[in-house]
Amino acid sequence: MSESTITYTFLDLQDDVSEYMGQGRSPSDATTAKRRVNDAYRNFLTSHDWNFLKRSTVLTVEAGKWEYDLPDDFSEFVKPFYYPKDDSWFNLFERDEGYVMELRTGSGSTSGKPYVYALRNKDYSEGEGTRWEVIFHYQPDGTYTLLYTYRLMVNELVNDADLPVGGARYANMIRTYCLAEVENFDDEKVGVWTQKIPILMDRAVKMDNRNSARSLGTIGRGAGFDETDRRQDTLAYNDELL
Repeated sequence: MSESTITYTFLDLQDDVSEYMGQGRSPSDATTAKRRVNDAYRNFLTSHDWNFLKRSTVLTVEAGKWEYDLPDDFSEFVKPFYYPKDDSWFNLFERDEGYVMELRTGSGSTSGKPYVYALRNKDYSEGEGTRWEVIFHYQPDGTYTLLYTYRLMVNELVNDADLPVGGARYANMIRTYCLAEVENFDDEKVGVWTQKIPILMDRAVKMDNRNSARSLGTIGRGAGFDETDRRQDTLAYNDELL
């Protein structure tokens, strides 16, 4: 199923921005409008801890390999590495790179089931930008499955038909950010669209929070409760909501 037509495309946002700048819709040169849209898009993406920018996935580690690339769109951990619930093992501890490297070069055992990890950035290049990898200790002595959740780093809008993340529910919010960007950058004033942002943001955050799980988990069942899930508003005990 395709995206709802209520969602504004990159071209829709460009045209609205161009018109608000006094250039009319679909000007021959939309360079400035495109820049305003993408600057506003960045502002929107960083304005809240949006649930649609979180992705849960799996990393399978293999025997003898202790360095692993993280996805290209990795920004930061939301919920770091942990073993599946049916795997009776303590979750991994996060430490800095120096600590893990010290463990690896120590006199103790270096092979086993990983219990500690470190996040580190790879060598920077202009073409690739900043990319991330993770290192483990112990060096895996077999194949292990690790789960984690991370925050996406999305790309800017490029093609006219490109759709912003978030979908139709946040279309008006993104459009408002775009028009407010014109006020702030070109007019250098707090205008009507800028003043609308707090009201629309309050509504958007409430909608986004409804996409979170209503329960933190269960107390007394070990793996069901995770203190990192602290955005939700209810708590369950023995499967009964409190």
